[in-house]
Amino acid sequence: MDNELALFGLYVEEEEPTPISLESSLNLLLDGIDRQLATAASIRSDWTHMKGDVVLNVDPPQEQVIVLNRILRAAEMSKKIVQLSYKYCFTRKWFESLSDPIQCNSWIEMQRRMTDIAAILSKNNDELKRLSIVIREIETELMKAERQIQDSKQYDQAETHKRMAFTLQHTVQRQHDEIVTLKQKIGELEAMRLQHEEQLRQLQQVLKPARRGAEEEISDKAYLERMIEEVEEDRMEDFPNVEDVTSDDEDDRMEEIPALEDISSDEEDHRVADRHDSSDDHTSLNRLQEDLWKIKKVLKKFPHRMIGDTKDVASDEPCAFCGKIKLHFSDSCPKVIDGNERYHIVITGKLCIYCLDDCPKYKCKFKPGSCWYCDRVRGTIAEDLIPKDNGHHKARRSVPDAGSLLVNRIASLRREIEERRARISGQESRRIDP
Repeated sequence: MDNELALFGLYVEEEEPTPISLESSLNLLLDGIDRQLATAASIRSDWTHMKGDVVLNVDPPQEQVIVLNRILRAAEMSKKIVQLSYKYCFTRKWFESLSDPIQCNSWIEMQRRMTDIAAILSKNNDELKRLSIVIREIETELMKAERQIQDSKQYDQAETHKRMAFTLQHTVQRQHDEIVTLKQKIGELEAMRLQHEEQLRQLQQVLKPARRGAEEEISDKAYLERMIEEVEEDRMEDFPNVEDVTSDDEDDRMEEIPALEDISSDEEDHRVADRHDSSDDHTSLNRLQEDLWKIKKVLKKFPHRMIGDTKDVASDEPCAFCGKIKLHFSDSCPKVIDGNERYHIVITGKLCIYCLDDCPKYKCKFKPGSCWYCDRVRGTIAEDLIPKDNGHHKARRSVPDAGSLLVNRIASLRREIEERRARISGQESRRIDP
């Protein structure tokens, strides 16, 4: 059975408790009454301060409801003092009936606090009145906060709808502006596209004559190989025939020349000069065709650089021209291809001309270096392409870039050969004429 009902149960069952147990119950009841009185006084003090605090004046209604519910529960719990007062009155009367007056007075003197039933009931009654006023005020504020919450929900819902409508309207307007801006940009881009197409069309018209005879873009090596094929297909097949023009042919022509008595001395002098010039022209023609044949031979074995990155480059040395590591050797650098530009980088960067490193001057272990490209053309008709220096690294030489120069030489030789053949043909025509 609950402790608060234990004595009442004994009384109903007509069992008498001991005076000592009743003294203990009275002590506990007085302690509970004192605590409830202190709690009620604390609640009244807190409520007095809270009424002027920001909680009830500034904080949102939701916060107010939480605080008011908490203090209201505490105030309601303080009403327990009524039960304690009734129980104290019952226990005190039972204690006085079971104990002698001396024992009862001794207990009262030991308490040193209010033990009189009438005084305790009067004090508790006054505290309950004050506490009831506080509870009514709290309940009033609580109902006010709850109404504010209800009103705020409706207001918040309306404000939410307004904000949503405003946000939606702003979003629609922003998207409309963006669409207008995009249309303008599309119009500008379309105008630029038409302008570029017109410029391209004009450029194509300007380059159209040149493109008629132009072939598709090919590499330098392929271009040189094609030039070699053209050289092989040109009039070089006539080269042995030119060499067959010997003194026997000249003797045959001499037989056709009239006797000295049939021509004048002036005509004879003129024909002698023509024969001398014809001999020189044949010799020059043979020399030109021989040079053409030698250049063709050089073109077949002309060195070319392998430009581009290479897999599995074992060297950790960076490229002397672009600085890349383990992608390619300096000679194959795809960023700096022209030999003159490479030479400029070597000079301005103060690199060694033999190893492309920053070794001390005049102490390079590769000095003097033998260039593979130069060795390929050394002793040939293209030997003049080799620079006059004391050695160099193969990566900085312009010999592999000189293929176009040899092609130009071939074209020049072919023109000279044609001119020489035309001249010989004219001279022979004059000699045959009577």
